[in-house]
Amino acid sequence: MKQLIKYGNKRFRLLTFHLKEYKQHGESEELHRVRVELKKIKALFDPLAFSSKQFNSSLAYKPLKHIFKEAGHIREWDVLRQLFKDYELERFEKQIIPKPEDRKQAMAEFHHKADRHIKEAKQSHKKTRKYVAGINKQNFGKYISKTEEQLNKKLFQKLRQDELHLIRKQVKELIYLSQMIKDKTTTQKIKAYDKLQNAIGKWHDKKVLIELLKKNKNGSYKTAIDKLKSDCTIDIKSIKALVNELKPSHKIASFKKKLSKQPA
Repeated sequence: MKQLIKYGNKRFRLLTFHLKEYKQHGESEELHRVRVELKKIKALFDPLAFSSKQFNSSLAYKPLKHIFKEAGHIREWDVLRQLFKDYELERFEKQIIPKPEDRKQAMAEFHHKADRHIKEAKQSHKKTRKYVAGINKQNFGKYISKTEEQLNKKLFQKLRQDELHLIRKQVKELIYLSQMIKDKTTTQKIKAYDKLQNAIGKWHDKKVLIELLKKNKNGSYKTAIDKLKSDCTIDIKSIKALVNELKPSHKIASFKKKLSKQPA
């Protein structure tokens, strides 16, 4: 599929670009962009494994996985700091967020490994290129349908809070893959799913803060925890409302039909 070839080339090109930008400027936002591209690459690897028995997605992603984790370790400081600011909990920040010198050390280590990471990204691209070129429309459509069915079982039956984080990952995967299908229906669907994953993300942020505050066992945190729990309840209602809007007719069910119209 030409769409997948272009998509794969773009993902690896941008991954390399953002790694180089981080090496040159050291901006934390570049690490966020690195992680986004790695998520999109991982989303691409799964249908490749579905289509070809010779392709092992876990093995192929292994050299990239540690880049994702290292970048995430650094980003965690910035994400937590922003969360404390967003929810007006700065007074607890210093007691919970790791020391700034630890972050600086992690950044220095990642910067030192930047050239190695760029090399690993290029090697991964080279190894997977033939599998991207070999996937056909039918197998891609089947994989999308399979992933969508798994998601819908979680969405349209009893919605479980302990599955929301996984649901968000699956929604993001469908968004990434859907971006290769350019039509009005797909655009509307992406917007609907994006609202859902954003709502789950806000709920998850509060859950993270609650667990951090609980671990420190400080009595002064109780009021903050109670407020966050109350807000989580409101978030769950919003999530359920968004799920109700995603009627079965709003699914990605017509992928095979759309793909049949696309050039191979």
